[in-house]
Amino acid sequence: MTKLEVCISRSPVACLAKESDEFLLNYSSNDPSYFVSLTMPVRAKSYSSNQLFPIFEMHLPEGYLLSVIKKHFSKLAPTDDFGLLALLADRVQGRLSYGSDLKADGFLSREMPF
Repeated sequence: MTKLEVCISRSPVACLAKESDEFLLNYSSNDPSYFVSLTMPVRAKSYSSNQLFPIFEMHLPEGYLLSVIKKHFSKLAPTDDFGLLALLADRVQGRLSYGSDLKADGFLSREMPF
């Protein structure tokens, strides 16, 4: 199982996990204002799906940039949707941010444009 911490205003509010072919979102906060998406309000029950939830999918690159990233990192890290989200987690800026236990170990330096 792979996990990714989901933060709002740099406060951890949920855990996104991938188990086999299933994506799970579990809220760690009971505060209803810390919802990840309007379609996913805070609740005790886990959200599950066989595809990455759209709110997280929108943080992934597309087109040419996606192909370049997959080409360069495919031997170093998983390049499925969840793997790419974990790899690029510290680069996402907005209401949602992510914390990942997957570290880029120098191959994703701060000077890179993406």
